[in-house]
This record gives sequence, C-alpha cells and structure tokens, in this order.
Amino acid sequence: MVGWFSRRLRRDREDGAALVEFALVLPLLMVLLLGMIDAGWAFSAHLEVRHGAREGARLAAVSSAPSYDSAAEIIAETCSRMNTNSPDVTVTLALPDGVSDTGDSAAVTVSRDHSALTG
Repeated sequence: MVGWFSRRLRRDREDGAALVEFALVLPLLMVLLLGMIDAGWAFSAHLEVRHGAREGARLAAVSSAPSYDSAAEIIAETCSRMNTNSPDVTVTLALPDGVSDTGDSAAVTVSRDHSALTG
C-alpha cells in the first residue's frame, strides 16, 4: 500500500512536466515552421523572377511578329506572361537599336521587392 501511494504521489508531481516541456519547445518549433514557409515563399518568388527574365529574353530574341515592334510591347507581354499581379515587379529591357530583330542581343532585367510572408 505504501508503494502504491508513493508512486501516485510521484506521478501527481510530474503531471505538468510535459506541458512545461512543450511550452519551452513550442517557440523553436514555430520558428522552424515559419522559416520553412518563408524560405518556400522566397524560392517561389525567385523562380518567378527568373521565369520573367527568361520569357522577356525569349520574346526579344524571336520577336519577328509585328506585334512586338518596341521594347514597351515586349515588356508588357513579359509582364502578362509572368504569374504575378504584384505592383512591386519591375521589368526593364535594353535593346541595342530600340527595335528587336530576330537574333539581336537584348538585356532583360526583372526585379521584385521581397517581403516576408509570415512577418
């Protein structure tokens, strides 16, 4: 009977230990989880910028269609092909002569301000 009582008394003193340990580990787990979410968000934004630059360069290189006569039209088409509606995306296109012929060189720069998703 005494053994049962001492085991019961010991278990009653340790009832809150798991809760205290969880409260100590929870902030670390939340930082890891939110960090993974933000890293995924940043990687997705990085891929979006790369996609926009690739599409702009492709349009400038093969713009034999008459609808792409100026750099502004190529930039507008590049923006429409990107998977973003964000106003913080900037696309610039540098053409040597102002008009792109098929095979001409062009420099496309796409930039985007990154803000953390989880704060």
